[in-house]
Amino acid sequence: MPPLLELKEITKRFGNLEALKNVTLRVDQGQIYGVLGENGAGKSTLMHILAGTVAPTSGDIRFDGRKVIISSPRKAFNLGVGMVYQHFKLVGKHSGLENLALFMAGGWLRGISSGLRQSVTKWTEELDWEIDWQTPVERLSVSQQQRIEIIKALCLGGRLLILDEPTAALTPAQGNALMAAVRRLAQRGITVLLISHKLAEVKNTCDRLLVLRRGRVIREDAARDVSTSDIISAMIGQDVAWPSVNRRSTRGAPVLDLIHEDAKGTANHPANAQAHQLLQANLQVCRGEIVGVCGVEGNGQEALAGLLTGDIAVRGRLTINGEPVGRHDLRHHLRSMGLIPADRQRDGLILTWPLNYNLVLKTHASPPHSKWGILRYRQLRLRNTALVRAFDIRAHSLEVPAAALSGGNQQKLILARELGMEPNFILAMNPTRGLDVGAAAFVMRQMFQARDRGAGIALIHDDLDEVLQMSDRLYILFGGRLYLTPWPQATRDEIGTWMLGENLPQLRSHSHGGGFAAK
Repeated sequence: MPPLLELKEITKRFGNLEALKNVTLRVDQGQIYGVLGENGAGKSTLMHILAGTVAPTSGDIRFDGRKVIISSPRKAFNLGVGMVYQHFKLVGKHSGLENLALFMAGGWLRGISSGLRQSVTKWTEELDWEIDWQTPVERLSVSQQQRIEIIKALCLGGRLLILDEPTAALTPAQGNALMAAVRRLAQRGITVLLISHKLAEVKNTCDRLLVLRRGRVIREDAARDVSTSDIISAMIGQDVAWPSVNRRSTRGAPVLDLIHEDAKGTANHPANAQAHQLLQANLQVCRGEIVGVCGVEGNGQEALAGLLTGDIAVRGRLTINGEPVGRHDLRHHLRSMGLIPADRQRDGLILTWPLNYNLVLKTHASPPHSKWGILRYRQLRLRNTALVRAFDIRAHSLEVPAAALSGGNQQKLILARELGMEPNFILAMNPTRGLDVGAAAFVMRQMFQARDRGAGIALIHDDLDEVLQMSDRLYILFGGRLYLTPWPQATRDEIGTWMLGENLPQLRSHSHGGGFAAK
């Protein structure tokens, strides 16, 4: 019996850059394959070839033993291939059902057929998921949007499912539930290619592991036969130098003071009220410290970020560098603060612009980049070349559009721009989301270096282990309220319990800048 999918000598070149080099792979039906590698190793390029959005330069693809040419996503769907991208491909103002109807009809919303409803019902029951199919997807949580994307891929494809960093934006509990669903799909004969940087998750879920490095397949093994250290060595070619934890017990003057009280809340959408609501948030960040904020998705993280970036009006007081700041004045301060957004593609970059311009989005009107309103290209290129080297951004030219970079290199591009200004306040939201272990360690080192230079950093992070490793002080967000914890004098289990809303009376939600205190 032939394998479901065979790749033979697949090569892909983008100009002088060889993203894939003679990749050969056999994929059997009903198996889960973990696809691993550094950011820029070629994983996404390989998956895009299977999804029909990128054509290989050379090589053969066989499906069910037949040679095929996957020249478009529609041809991939016809073969049974569906892909769920890390950045969802949903139309926010339409409901989940309308999004499926749009994609099934090639972009035209002609109504929702009974066949589509039956297919949606089948997969929803198969996976034991509850999904709000009627609400516009922009008002749904990340996990709900992802479930819609997965069922869309299954309805369109249904034989080979490609998942690109599926748990990057999920809580640990949501991630575990998704991996359980993936295993159920494999038991029903669906093959899954899983791109992930969470090595423990991959080892616990996958049957086989495929490691790419610089466009080549370095090794392929049964998941049970390879250790985590073996995977890291294959991915990076060396051991990862994780930054040592050097927690700061002293801090300087406040760079940010927030006192926000909103008895009515800021929710406009009852279907997703919790995500938009922030009832109370008193937060202080001082020079020379990293202040972590963590919580289960939907407890006010987006609203807190909105307060600090001017998207939501503060009902109280916001002070930056000792100066009271109004909502409209905050826009001016954004130019001098470091901002690492949660969605790097939507909020952090202009994807069609080259690195050269993305690196100076905030500083193009200031010396030495401009004089009398005219860009000074020589100074711009000199500084940008130094930033690309310092932050290890892998691109063959400063003229490459940001869209052509891997996710990890896009994140490094944002870090280079934001931290290269040496700001005294940095707002970082999930700065390591979707990054491999080497890139994540690099980001952590950069954050520690910025702190040690005297910057105050507010770190809103979904990954509990990373936020604990990086934070000098820690707040919990629960039910739209911000609670100061006694970290680092608390245990990980205690922090996790507070995130779920248990034993919260011992934390004080009104604490401001001081230490932990019992009520």
